[in-house]
Order: sequence, then structure tokens, then C-alpha cells
Amino acid sequence: MAGANWQCGACDVFNGPAEKVCRACDTERSKPPGRRPSPARPSGDWNCIQCLTNNGPEDLRCIGCDTGWKAATKKAAGPKKVAGPKKPAPRRPAAKKTAAAKTTAATKTSAPRKTATGKTTARPTVPEGTATPRASPRGDVPTEVFYPSASGGYTPASAAPAPAPPPPAPAPPYTPPYRPPAYRPPKRSTSGKGCGWGCLGLVVAFFVLPLAFGGFQSLLMPDSDGSGSGGTSSTAAPCPGRIAKAIPSGDGAELVTAFRTKNKQITLCRTSGGGLYYFGEFSDHREPGIAMPAKETSDGYEARNGPYSYRIDGDTVTIYQNGNRIGRESLSAEPSPS
Repeated sequence: MAGANWQCGACDVFNGPAEKVCRACDTERSKPPGRRPSPARPSGDWNCIQCLTNNGPEDLRCIGCDTGWKAATKKAAGPKKVAGPKKPAPRRPAAKKTAAAKTTAATKTSAPRKTATGKTTARPTVPEGTATPRASPRGDVPTEVFYPSASGGYTPASAAPAPAPPPPAPAPPYTPPYRPPAYRPPKRSTSGKGCGWGCLGLVVAFFVLPLAFGGFQSLLMPDSDGSGSGGTSSTAAPCPGRIAKAIPSGDGAELVTAFRTKNKQITLCRTSGGGLYYFGEFSDHREPGIAMPAKETSDGYEARNGPYSYRIDGDTVTIYQNGNRIGRESLSAEPSPS
């Protein structure tokens, strides 16, 4: 205050408000430090006194309650005390400079110095233990102001991670283009199991070869004209009974010819009505034989059964399917088919 007594910083003597020089040591009165302007933004982290939220130095308003940082950090003023009548400051009587005082002052002075009036004065020396201790520096700022505890204060929510993109759709499975199977000749079965192209070949051989053999015999042994002068008459052998039952109108059928392959038998018989039939089967009779109509050709015989055809030409039988050859076997004459 402008009207209050002031204390000399050199000798700690109180002086009146009007005095500009210490009356004890002639030290000039020091000027009070000027008030610094308040900063435009906080100098560091600050805590809001309204919601106790910790804010950073870049936050000018509380992120919890939106209070300005100046108002949020200003301490509330306590209750005002009613001041009584102001008492006048006690005025000390002027000290008389006696010889003893001068002697004491001489012991306290040190190197002389000049005052503002040009007089040379001595700086008082304060004995050890008699000087008033200076005010201690301001206490350290609590650590919680700058580094709040993890349990208190506002903690902004972390941003949720972006959802992962869906996995790409799997590629369709690779399907190779269709390729028709290549023709493979049937394998000759030696175990006697199953029936494939070999069975068909055997059936053909059994039916076609007998017809061819019968035609060959008819060429070598021409029939008699029945007059008794053209040669001897011959009687054809009867068709085996089980084969005659397998062909249409087979009662009284005659044997034309018979052949044998590696594992098949071919028998050709002619019915009483003149129909020629080709009967093919396995030699061991493991499966029932097949009877089909046949006809004589210039080279032998030919029988058909659906898409399959069996051609006897000399000592071979050839099997075809839809005009494509699928097998061929060698023939030998069967003297006594049964």
C-alpha cells in the first residue's frame, strides 16, 4: 500500500511512508516490483476446480465442463472480514545519535558509499545471527498439477479401430474340359472273371465261325441232286439241343458250322424254315450264350446284335460297334460242338 510503513532491506528498520531514504542507513527505498500481465494462455497443464478435470496447455476451456481456464484456475475468495476502525501506525521516535550509537554504527559499517545528496555514508554491517532471514523461495509446485494420477481426471476415449475388410470371395474350383476317352482294345482275360469286349468277341466268334465253317463244308461237300447219279447224298448233323432251344423255331435245326477261339465257341445253325442263326458263348459255359440272326456273305458269315456286328472271314472273326472295329480273334474249327 502507498500509505503504509516500509522496511529497509539493508538494516531492516521501518520507515514512514513519506520517507524515501532509510533514516538509519540512508539507503534509498526500493520500488515494489510491477505486476506482470496475466498470460493469454496457460503455461502448462492445469486442473479445473469445477470438475477436477486435467487439461493440457493448449486447452483454453475445460474439456469436461467448458469453463474458461482463467475462471477454472482462479481460487475462490474466502469470506470477507469486516474491518474495524483503522488504527494509526505507531510512529517511532527519531533515534538520537549518541556517542554509543555512533560507536555501534561504526562497528556495523563497512565500505563507505555515496548517497543521492552527495554525502559519503557507510553501509551497516549486520552481525551474524541478528539479520532477519529473507523469505524462502516459493515452494515447489505439486507434481499432481503437471502429472495427474491415472485414477483421477478426464481420460479421452480411444478411437475404435476400423473394421477389417471382408475376405475376398474364393475363386470357383477349376473344372477341366471334357475329353472323350480314347479307344483301348479289350484285355484278354485269363482269370475267367467278368465279361466285356472279350465276351462280345467270343460270342461273335462262336456264332460267326460256325456259319463260315458250314459254308466252307458246303463248298467242299456239295449236296446230291437226289437222282442217284450226281453223287452221294449227305445228311447234315443236328444242331445241339441246348442251342436249338435258344434260337427261334429251333426244333429240328441243323448244324451249319462251329468254331473255337482261345476261350469262346461259335455255332451256326439253320432252322427248318431256312433261318440262319449265330450262337456265341464262353467255352466253359460260365455265362449264357447269345443267339442272333446271321446271313452268308461272299467271304463267310455276318451276324448283327444291335450296334454290334460279327463278321467271319476265313479263320478270323472281327467285332464292330457302330461300324468301328473293336476286336479281332483267330478261329479254329470245332469238330464236335455240344
